[in-house]
Parts: sequence; C-alpha cells; structure tokens
Amino acid sequence: MEYEHEINNILKEAYIGRRSKMNQQLLTLLRETKQSNDPILLKHIIWLNDQIKNVTDTERIEWLMSSVHDKFYPPLCIDNATSTPWNNTDSNILKLGGCKDLEEKYPTGTPLKDIISFANKELSTINHKILIEQSPDIGDCSLVASIINIRKASLQIPRIKKISNNLYQIQLNFNGSNKRLAFVDSSRIPTDTDGEQLSLKSNLINDKIMEIACLDIQSGSYDTQGSNVVIDTYLMTGFIPDIIQLKNISFEQFSKYFESDICLMAIGTSDINKADPLNNYLLPFHDYVITETQKNTKQVILQDPLDSTLNLKFEFNESFKNSFYQLYINWDHSKLFKCEERITFRYDSVESNRLDSIYGKPIFKLINNSSSPQIVWLFLETHIDKNNKNNIAYIQRIPSSSILSKPFPPSGSVVDIGLQLLKIDVPNRSFRNFFVYSKNTTPFTLHSYCISSDLQLTKPKIQSFLQNSEFTWDRSDDLHREVTQPTDYLIGGKNFYLNPTFSLEVKSDNNEEIICDVQLHSLYLDDLLNVQIFNINDENLLNPLLPMSEYSNNTCTKLDIPLITNNKYKLIFSRYKQLILNSNYTILMHIKGNREQSNDPLHIDIQRIYTEYGGLAYHNKADISFEPLKKRYKIFMTNTNRTNELFIRMKPIEENGKALRCNIFDGESHECLYNNANFYKGTFVIPNVGIKSDCDSVVILIELEEATNRKLAYEVFIGSKWKISIVEEDKKNL
Repeated sequence: MEYEHEINNILKEAYIGRRSKMNQQLLTLLRETKQSNDPILLKHIIWLNDQIKNVTDTERIEWLMSSVHDKFYPPLCIDNATSTPWNNTDSNILKLGGCKDLEEKYPTGTPLKDIISFANKELSTINHKILIEQSPDIGDCSLVASIINIRKASLQIPRIKKISNNLYQIQLNFNGSNKRLAFVDSSRIPTDTDGEQLSLKSNLINDKIMEIACLDIQSGSYDTQGSNVVIDTYLMTGFIPDIIQLKNISFEQFSKYFESDICLMAIGTSDINKADPLNNYLLPFHDYVITETQKNTKQVILQDPLDSTLNLKFEFNESFKNSFYQLYINWDHSKLFKCEERITFRYDSVESNRLDSIYGKPIFKLINNSSSPQIVWLFLETHIDKNNKNNIAYIQRIPSSSILSKPFPPSGSVVDIGLQLLKIDVPNRSFRNFFVYSKNTTPFTLHSYCISSDLQLTKPKIQSFLQNSEFTWDRSDDLHREVTQPTDYLIGGKNFYLNPTFSLEVKSDNNEEIICDVQLHSLYLDDLLNVQIFNINDENLLNPLLPMSEYSNNTCTKLDIPLITNNKYKLIFSRYKQLILNSNYTILMHIKGNREQSNDPLHIDIQRIYTEYGGLAYHNKADISFEPLKKRYKIFMTNTNRTNELFIRMKPIEENGKALRCNIFDGESHECLYNNANFYKGTFVIPNVGIKSDCDSVVILIELEEATNRKLAYEVFIGSKWKISIVEEDKKNL
C-alpha cells in the first residue's frame, strides 16, 4: 500500500529522527486518511499514534542499534509491521559476495523452490532424523544444525510471514532486541544449469528463508565461513548461549540436559586427529546435531548437517570428548527465569583501553535486595557490526583485591565469539560489581536473568571512592635540562625530590582510617616505574608509607595503603630509565572497603606540587663552594619587614659530597633562629623557619663535618613566603 512507506518514515523519525519532521509527516498522513476513508489505514494510524506518543529512552536506543552492513532492521513486532521493506528492493536479495567459484557454478537467479526432493537417499524419521541438509557450497553447518534443532523441538520460532510472492518478513534476535524485523526477497536464488539452488535442502520453505535471513545479517552473502551453533540459535530463538568444554561434563549431565525441554544442544569438533579411528566420519571445525542419548550404553547418536543418511554413534568416553571439543547449549530463559533486565551501551576501546587496568572500563553493579541468595546469569551480547570481527569481549567480576587490577577473562569462558555468559551467586542484601572489556569499539547489550524481581542491574557513575589524574613528566626548575645522571632521580638519589610530586588528601566529615590503592600508568611499555608515599611534612623523605624499592614495568601499583582522612600526604613517582620529558602519565586512586554502602561522603583531592623550594612563592638559589681545608660558609640575606617563613634545601653537586649542617641567625641580634647540631649527607631540607617582622637580615651558616683538601660545591635552594634577597657583596667563604 502506498501509505506504508510513509508509516515507516514516521516511525523512524519518532524514534531516532526529528520530532518536528515527524509531526509534519503525521499531519500529512492524517489528511490522507480523512480523504480515503480506508478502515485499514485508519487502524494503522491509531496504532501509529499509540506507538509514538511516549517514546522511552530504551526504545530509542533499540532503534539506534538497528543498522547492520548498511541495512536497517527495526525493533518492530512482525504483527504490527507494514508489508513495505525498510531497505531498497535489491538489498533484500542475498548476494554471492564476489565469490568466483559460486558465480560460475550458479550463473542464474530463479525464485526459491517450495520443495527440494532428497533424490537417491533412503531417509526416515527414525531416531528423530530431520529432513534438512546443508548445501556443500555454503559453509554454514552451525546454522543448519540450529535449524534442525529448532524443528526437532517443534518450536514455532522464529516467526515468519509471507507478505507477497517471494517476499517474507522474519522476526530475529540481535543487537539488544528480540524483535528485529528482517525482509527476505527470494525471487533470485543462485541456480545452476541443472536447476539446483544454492540453499539448504528441506521440504519446508521457511527453513530456507531462515537460512537466507541469518546469512544476510551475519555475513551479508552466501560466501561465509560460518559461526557456531550458539550464535545461530540465539539469532533465531533468543535462547541464552552457553559453551561448555566436554571434558568438564559427565554423561549423566549431558543426557539430563538433552532430555530436558529447557535447552537446545549440539556439539562441535576442532582440529581432527585422523589417526584416531573414531574420527573417520568426522570433519574438522564442524558442528553436529545430537539426535539421541542411550543411558544403558552411554552412547550418543549424531546427525551430520551435511549428510542425514550417516548414522553416527559414539560412546561418551575420553576419546569422544577429545574429538568433540565443545558442547553448545542454548537455554530457553522463559522456562528458567522470571525476570530479565537489559542495558545497552557503547564501548570505546580508544578511551577504555588506554590504561591496562579495570579502572576506566564500563562498570556494572548487580544488587540483591531480597532476603535470600540469588543465582543470576549475566549475558554479554556484542552487537553485530561490520567492524567487530576477531573481537575479544567479556564481562567479569571485579576482584576484591583491587579495581586497579589488570583486566582478565573469566576462567573457562569463551570470549571471542561475541556472546558470553557468566553465572554468579549474589548473597542476600548484597551486591556484586562487574567490568566489561572489549578489544574493539562496538555497542553491547548486557542482559541479566534471575527469578526474583528484587535483583537490580545498574551502570553506576564513578563514585567518590575512585579518582584519576593525568600529568606531564617534567621538572619545575628547567624543563629542557639534560639529565646526565638518571640514577640521581631514583629512590634515595639527591634529585629524587625533583620527580613528579602530588599532594594527596581524602576529605571526609569524620577522621577515620581508610585503605587505599594507588597506581601509576605510562604509555611506554618499557617504562620502569615506582610510587612512594610520605606524610606531607616529611620534607627529607626519610619515612615512606609501605616502602617499595622495586620498579615495575609500565604500571606501578601500591596496594592497601593505610591513610587518615583529612590528613595530607605526598606522592612521588620515579622512573628507572632516562627521563622522557613531556610524556603523559595517569594516576589512579581507589578507596577500598565498603565505601559504596557508607553514607559518609568522601572527596579525593590530588594536586600537583613543586617541592624544590618547599612550595613557597619566592625563590632564591645560591651556588656555594668550600675551598680546600675550609669548613664554614655564610649566606647573608635581607628581609622586608614582614613576618616571613623560610624553606632551605641543601644539595651536593657531587654524589660523594661531605656531610653538612646548617644553622640560621638574626644578622643584627645574632639570635639563633634555627639550631641543629647534626650533620647530614646528601640532599636534606630545613623547613618552616620562622622570621619575625623586625628581623631585617638573616645569616645562614653552613658547616662541613670535616674539611678536605679539595674544593666541594653545593646548591642551596631558599624558598620564602615573602620576598627575601641574597646580599651578594657580603657573601663570604670563611
């Protein structure tokens, strides 16, 4: 009908287009309806108005996920769909995919035949054999095995409707929806000179329509390498896919599953060992239908999708398990579970995989509000897309050790087929956190299945107990200075303090002890990194919290650090190799424990600080040297009639410099402003030296522990709260 195309356009605009354009198109159609007095059109208009009245975010997302291989498959129930295809006529015809062998063998296109005879074959339905066979020219054994299973179970899915000669609608399950509408034009099926068509063999034309529709969505042509049974069965039925290694299942379990009515099963081979007599009739990387199990003999009878005359009977033993590597199960969730939730999201591999850490990956939270433990199945569905080949993707529980762990797949789970199932227990009144990893950028839908409506699946925002910060590795004194001695910047080196340093404070309404993890990430795989944490007042860096002298490759993690809220700490990062200036690094911090259940808000404050001059505003630097046999040096400074504060850092030029001590006096009254009898070797700091406002001059007396017969040079860094100046002409070497 002419108006059906307009209805399709209005629906598309309502869900993913412009509301103003949709309203204009609807008004035009309403005028046509009044003029035509067509009762069928009026019925469509009433339904259409109900559909577009209140469009939910979930519906909008489902519609946005409708494009595959440049074709559109709307999430629209087959009962309400118009008979007008959503894509152009030519695109509804499955092509040969440019395969020259197929083009030569099947040179013409003819309408799909209703009946295909199984000539010269003695077939019966004994042992539940189904009269369906795979075309040897199409590599879709898994798809044909899935169709056989569906027929064997007498399932009335997927739903198929013939809408005109050679044109069909079919309802499939993919891209987060169980009602994807596809059209199949069967008017030009590749046909050879003998009239044989490129299609599976079956006396039911709907079997062939299913094959065409699934091939079109998954590969876009007849030229396919196939997939596996759980993928194809899910596409047609929506049953939850599950792959189990046969070595992990007993015959009793195998037989119990098969005889139940809650799942469909098949098995597949991998690389076949032809030396094993068991494998004489088996093909490598091929899927087989299970037709019968015999409990008394522990035998399994199989049907080959390629040849239904073969009677394949095997004993369920170790040799069988070695030949048939995987058991494919698709669970009928309507018979297992009462509740299902779905969350559709997009994974950005550039952003999420920038760090080799769970942090930054999509996080999901499963909450059990019921009074009893619950079993939940989480099913991660990768959306079909032309760019998601060879994808590795999985959902996994976040370990209790740390969210800063490296991502890792679940044990024994298949993570490279685009569909992954995770079965978990959730205690009563509790929750579990999960992360998703994907190698590629692609959309996903996460399904959760359970029997209780008290289970809730959410995608929470990053909470206050997680924080990240990025910085560029440089030095505050001179960004372009050559680093001649990289070891000076390692732990204990005289320039260790020049490494990137951050103040850290966890702010809270209450003072309490918390446990934290800190992690440093580099973009360079050969980086060797270290993290040290000190109290903010430990200027000489003598007492690290949880010291760790090792340098870790690319990523350095320090776990289980005890901190007190509302106290300041200092983070110092160092590299073992030559410094790379202007390189980007990322700091991650995680507060552990039951923070998600706490009502006490936390705020993590991480700020870059520069400590060479103690973080004070005014800087003076003196290069001093002790002449041979001399032990004392004075630096004279003038104050500016303000109450001031000094920070002094002493650093030897040479690594083997002698120990020093430093005392500070009022230049006029000779009052001692800072007194220390101890000598220190290497770099050391004198912080928080108070200067009164009436102190106009300051003398810094620096002494060697012992004189030497050679010249010794040092650097003195003087930070001050207010301006203070070195009097160069009075500087004396005594």
